[in-house]
Amino acid sequence: WSMEKLNEPVDVMELTYKSQTKEVTRDVTTTCMQFQPGEVNNFWVGSDNGSIYAGERQGANPPGIVAKYDGHTAPVTALDFRGHSLGHEFSDLYISTSMDWSLRLWSTKQARSIAVLEDATEAAYDVKWHPTNVALFASCDGTGSLNLWNLLAAESETPQVKAPISTAALNKCKWSGDGRKIATGDSLGVVRVHDIAVELITSHADDVTRMEATLQRLGKDEQHQH
Repeated sequence: WSMEKLNEPVDVMELTYKSQTKEVTRDVTTTCMQFQPGEVNNFWVGSDNGSIYAGERQGANPPGIVAKYDGHTAPVTALDFRGHSLGHEFSDLYISTSMDWSLRLWSTKQARSIAVLEDATEAAYDVKWHPTNVALFASCDGTGSLNLWNLLAAESETPQVKAPISTAALNKCKWSGDGRKIATGDSLGVVRVHDIAVELITSHADDVTRMEATLQRLGKDEQHQH
């Protein structure tokens, strides 16, 4: 779409995937979408079958879906890429949430998820990386809770903070540009803005080095489980 012409899309692409093992072409029913940071060509979509698909607007023949990644067992509700706010460090990382009660950490360089993050109380509906802290992200779920996760915490595979916000399901969250506040939206249409404690979002000089080590550990743990 273009802001200069909102009465019809500038470009339309039919998203289908052809299995390499079975000569069957299926429509990809998308539930969410994200472009990789700094990209206008490569995009990722979540689907109602739990799979994540990578696609290209140009370059592929034909344009559209070029790869499929399996992991979730229920519809994918959100995808979010680690942004460019810290340069290109970890811009290959993205997180997915799903109706299967889990979050998964992925890298565009790998076919399998790096880690499964579970707080199995309710479906997870949205996830957003913190704009300045390399290891911090927020998610929200059907219990009305806002969850803060830190991959550098001692218990990195469970929320560092789980805050009940609403009696209704929280289905959207969004950080402010400086990362000091976060907005949430619930299924009743209520939007709230929350202050986040400084100690939770503060970065440290060795965070990038620690993050690299954490990703290696999580990747090895996931491989052992398979």
